[in-house]
Amino acid sequence: SNAWLFCLAFILSMLFSDFLCGFAHWYADTWGAIETPFLGTFIRSFREHHLDPVAICSHDVIETNGDNCLTTLIPLYFMCTKEVSTSWHYFSLCFWTCSCIFVAFTNQFHKWAHTYRPPVWVRFLQDYGIILSRKNHAVHHVNPFDAYYCITNGWLNEPLQFIEFWRVLEYGITCVFGVHPRENDREWMSSTATKTQKAN
Repeated sequence: SNAWLFCLAFILSMLFSDFLCGFAHWYADTWGAIETPFLGTFIRSFREHHLDPVAICSHDVIETNGDNCLTTLIPLYFMCTKEVSTSWHYFSLCFWTCSCIFVAFTNQFHKWAHTYRPPVWVRFLQDYGIILSRKNHAVHHVNPFDAYYCITNGWLNEPLQFIEFWRVLEYGITCVFGVHPRENDREWMSSTATKTQKAN
């Protein structure tokens, strides 16, 4: 019984973490600007990644995974303090623990999707869809970078794209708040690219 609960929690946690990280990625790519208070640095890292996708490959383990790992500390702490007395408690513990692990290492999976020759065992995981593959993520890196945001394993990219989930969400936000997706992104990318060319 516990084995089945763990397998179910594991699969659902992969879907949940893929969506959660995809949502954060969509937000950083779509809304706000690098001058946005508190979130500007977060947004900037995603926007700059579009200009130089392979720069992530030079990041060390801490730079690649540090921020994501920190976001999982609080939920992991609460998981450690919970008593496991029922099947539901066991399922919840497995789900949230696995979700935290996948979220913590999502950027590592993302980095491997940009790595030209990842280790053999990483290619195995990519080929079987357990973590984000190079082919799946390549769809996102086509200008204007408005598709395939999910970067944990990429399972949800195709179905969300099929139902136009992100476009519908953007349309709803525009109708309610009057803001437009990626309204300053092209201008910023153009000016940044020009400055980079001049510097070189």
